[in-house]
Amino acid sequence: MSNSDQGLVLLTTEELAKLLRCQPETLANWRSRKRGPAYVRVAGRVLYDTSDVRRWLADHLRIGDQ
Repeated sequence: MSNSDQGLVLLTTEELAKLLRCQPETLANWRSRKRGPAYVRVAGRVLYDTSDVRRWLADHLRIGDQ
């Protein structure tokens, strides 16, 4: 089953921070500086679509000392 068959999967700031092994404050800092993965605000909560997170990670992949 592909991700599109599973429907929309959203992560909270805390969930994404845990996955990325960073602090939630780091994600807040990135949002304020217009960095990091795309996000949406729903009812005052910041949410990240997992497909956007994967795309952002792929775009920022570095190998070795690049």
